[in-house]
Amino acid sequence: PPSTAGTHEIRVRCQDFGDLQSEIGTKTFSTATISATFRYFKIGGFVNSTSHWCGFTDLRFYTGEGQTGTTYPANMTSDSLPTPYVVTTNNVYNATYAPWKAFDSSTTTWYWSLGSTNKALDWVVIDLGSAINIKSIKKRGPSAIYALEGFTIYGSNTGAFSGEETTVVIAAGL
Repeated sequence: PPSTAGTHEIRVRCQDFGDLQSEIGTKTFSTATISATFRYFKIGGFVNSTSHWCGFTDLRFYTGEGQTGTTYPANMTSDSLPTPYVVTTNNVYNATYAPWKAFDSSTTTWYWSLGSTNKALDWVVIDLGSAINIKSIKKRGPSAIYALEGFTIYGSNTGAFSGEETTVVIAAGL
């Protein structure tokens, strides 16, 4: 990831054995500096314009900028293991796509929202067991059709998410 906050651009050109060359494809994205100390993080407000379903394969929180420092949570193996992490959700497709799979560091398993008629209301919450100062985040997604185009991460120290939460980051245009 870029080491500084701001707007960045990725440029890609493909070439087939030296005889054909594609146009240059570009993708602009922005990074922001965050510093959020919370015990609970809620990921919600899912946006995906190509499918009623959406998901992500891995979400990581880091204590250092640029995805450095200690990684949270440790690789999860169930909704409550390893201790002290606990994951809850309001909507999941089925057990194959359980919410803890969003935090198992695998790119082949993933959390998949059922994609109700209003996926923007779907959410998954991770309880880190204690308040942790998070300075960067990494999200990986599944195939493009199910990948999130946007989402919001909220932080809370009560876990209630009933008005006391703080918006940590709004990711859009992914």
